[in-house]
Amino acid sequence: GMIGVSPASGLKPASTMRSRKYCVFSRSCCTRDGFCSMNCTAASALAAVQFIEQNPSRVQQLRDNTKNFRERIVEAGFKPLAGETPIIPIIVGETATAIQMSDMLLAEGVFVTGFGFPVVPQGQARVRCQVSAAHTKDDLDEAIRAFVKVGKRLKIV
Repeated sequence: GMIGVSPASGLKPASTMRSRKYCVFSRSCCTRDGFCSMNCTAASALAAVQFIEQNPSRVQQLRDNTKNFRERIVEAGFKPLAGETPIIPIIVGETATAIQMSDMLLAEGVFVTGFGFPVVPQGQARVRCQVSAAHTKDDLDEAIRAFVKVGKRLKIV
């Protein structure tokens, strides 16, 4: 993936920083005055840790949303891999089915990623869902409805 600089962070994007001989490597950030200071990955990780320390309710909301989505997707007849993380892989069988399902869900307004062989073992293709603390109950309801609709059309449930 790629790490960027949010305008809200107060940091300047790499495209606006002054050129420095000792600062010509990827993943570098700049301070407000334009000088390179630290690795973006480290800065992003630090900001994330600070945010969750200051907003424990967001962590609890993520846990609640994850539990809710996982329980409801199982009730609907799908087979997610076991776990408690907000990344929820749902096994659908063949690679073509995972790709078709991800396309059909996108048409329903739900973005998931389909994975198949050779990324995952043959016959264990999946769509990967990523639940967020920002998802509302209505968002999750809409996603479950879309999964059920598409799952029935593909004869998965």
